[in-house]
Amino acid sequence: MNREILDEIVCSGNRFFSIDGKVKVGKIEEFINPGSTTNRIELFLGEERRAIYVKTLIPGRGATEKIKEDVLKEYEVLSSLYDGFAGMPDISVVRPIAVFPEYRAIVTEEAPGPTLQHRLARAARPWASGHDSDKAGRCCYLAGKWLNKFQQLTYKGNSPFSAGDIVDYCNVRLSDLGARPESGVDDSLRQKISGYIEELSRQATQQENTVAGCHNDYAPHNMIAQDNHLCVLDLGFFNYDSTIYDVCRFWHRLETFKADPLVFNSRITDYQENFLLGYEHRVERNASAFRLAECRFVLSSMCTHLKGGARSFVRRQLDSYLYRKYLSGLKKECARL
Repeated sequence: MNREILDEIVCSGNRFFSIDGKVKVGKIEEFINPGSTTNRIELFLGEERRAIYVKTLIPGRGATEKIKEDVLKEYEVLSSLYDGFAGMPDISVVRPIAVFPEYRAIVTEEAPGPTLQHRLARAARPWASGHDSDKAGRCCYLAGKWLNKFQQLTYKGNSPFSAGDIVDYCNVRLSDLGARPESGVDDSLRQKISGYIEELSRQATQQENTVAGCHNDYAPHNMIAQDNHLCVLDLGFFNYDSTIYDVCRFWHRLETFKADPLVFNSRITDYQENFLLGYEHRVERNASAFRLAECRFVLSSMCTHLKGGARSFVRRQLDSYLYRKYLSGLKKECARL
């Protein structure tokens, strides 16, 4: 934990938290993530107890200045969105407190409560109560409502769908899979999938496309879901691109729940519909742009599931099942052309 940042927070309690009196530091926890280190810090503000998160980005070789720009941009985006969601009692973003570009760090206040990922994992089980299921459905509705408002606040206009980056990404992932004999992706299948992706990209560029801010990891694990309030976290990958990406990302993440044999698939389908109901825009899931975006997420998931790593036996079996399901789905999609 950076001592200079902690000292600044303690010394500037009045400015950061609008309180009188000294800020005292309690328990500090550290979490190591790919590309960053996050510290959860418990604070005592007089009689009140709160917690903050300090996320420090880890630069790659020669990328220190770029990381400083990234952390400052994330803070500016969060600050703008925090103001934009003000007055909306049921949706928000996590409150930004401070940014320290020189230390590549951003400070945000903790949004208390479980993640939507946790709520869904519990509510989708056959033994879950109707009350839990209704609350999860309400949270998915709020996720759609949040995304609608977010895209209104960051709207840029209409422009042709840009498919080049997705095609490049998918081809890299296909090469990674093709290099692993156990993947089941030989040269012939790789070429078929690549051809399918190229065809989708040609079709997608001819469709109407709206450009707005993209969260780029709009998924249940980045949402704090209380019973009647949804708070979205982590805008570190924010950029401007097609509005379809975040819609497809959330939809796809819910779809992955259906691979769990202890999940009611029909309940997940209801949650997906609740999400679209809150989003309020018609989404053509068979449109080329949506299917192309989904290919990106599917191939990314396949690479993750194939790598496995140090996981439990049950987790490895589930990864294997998900991988086979995705591969079978891609083969069927290729056969449609």
